[in-house]
Amino acid sequence: LIELNHSKEFWNIVKLLDPEYQHHRKLLHKYGLLTN
Repeated sequence: LIELNHSKEFWNIVKLLDPEYQHHRKLLHKYGLLTN
């Protein structure tokens, strides 16, 4: 998934599927699952 994290298309899909993705992304950062 690390490669996908750098894909704008991936994040566009995330936004569509999960409107609260920014909040969830913060949680992922907190747990170190995202590197960017």
